[in-house]
Amino acid sequence: MKKSNTKLIALIIVFALLITGVSSVFAIDRMSLAYNLENSNSKSIYGFYREKRDSLDGIYLGSSAANRFWIPPRAFENEGICIYNLGTTCQPFVVTRNLIKEALSSQPNMDVIIVEVRCLTRNPQAIEKERFTQISDVMRYSSNRKEMIDNYIDYCDGIYADVDLGPMDYYLPLLRGKGKWLIGYDLSILDRLYGDSGKILFKGYFENYDIAPQDPPEIVLEQKQIDSTLEGILDETLEYCKTLDQEVIFVSGPLKSVNGHEPEINYVLNKCREAGFNTLDFNSQPLRDELNIDWGSHFYNNKHLNTFGAAHFTDYMSKYLAEEYDLEDHRGDESYSSWQSSADKLEDRMAEHRNTY
Repeated sequence: MKKSNTKLIALIIVFALLITGVSSVFAIDRMSLAYNLENSNSKSIYGFYREKRDSLDGIYLGSSAANRFWIPPRAFENEGICIYNLGTTCQPFVVTRNLIKEALSSQPNMDVIIVEVRCLTRNPQAIEKERFTQISDVMRYSSNRKEMIDNYIDYCDGIYADVDLGPMDYYLPLLRGKGKWLIGYDLSILDRLYGDSGKILFKGYFENYDIAPQDPPEIVLEQKQIDSTLEGILDETLEYCKTLDQEVIFVSGPLKSVNGHEPEINYVLNKCREAGFNTLDFNSQPLRDELNIDWGSHFYNNKHLNTFGAAHFTDYMSKYLAEEYDLEDHRGDESYSSWQSSADKLEDRMAEHRNTY
């Protein structure tokens, strides 16, 4: 064999090993994340990637006022619409733009984007890195993921948050010691990723059948400005949403109290309206009367609807969205069989609890 050919083959082998090595690092990192999918919020984010490309009518974003209020399979059963729940517990509002971008990368023709605003009333200092990494760890590697991480780090720096992770700990979660499976843990990764998880099964919705009776709160009309850092993020988000072809709706779901932050919710929704967006405030009239929540049985604490309350909320919202935005009815379409299966299983679960409820 000629020397030149030998060198060429050697270079090819070296190049292949380098590519394989880099790929292995990312593969190991992603495989180790399977164990983070015991986190219900991460499962919901991961479940979004399992939806067929360009099959959704929309997404529902926000904190626990989203993933405990909107029941996607219930909306499908009612109206045939497919709006995936990308809400996560204590979801920081700084991720909103990037979650929308991420959703649009695989669902470019969806019609509506619904954003719950309650997370804008949280103290910005009450930052918990786990509430961010439960999203970022499961997102696909992309420039959008990097942008989201950079935005989050800048946000934490701006509010002097006590977050003890460096950038690479976010970019490559394996650096945080999450490759435990390498030292003998159960390797049932596919089962963890694709198992029959209720959180993925119900397209991001979180069940709860507890009951905590509430007294109907008074209607609050006054407004109060939110934290300036959060307002800056809201302004940037509103400007971004103006560039979208989708209809963006800002919502405040029904609640007993947000620790006295109702005036701040009013302020946020007013800003959204002034920016030209549709808003739905279920803590003001006439919407509160139209929704007709049962305060004695529809909540499991003062901030969250239980599953029967969420079903009541979803019934109203799904009808409103289907009619207002002329969303397509996918019932009977075989390509949406996972949605019908999800709706059937949810009804079975609710039936189990209906007698005791």
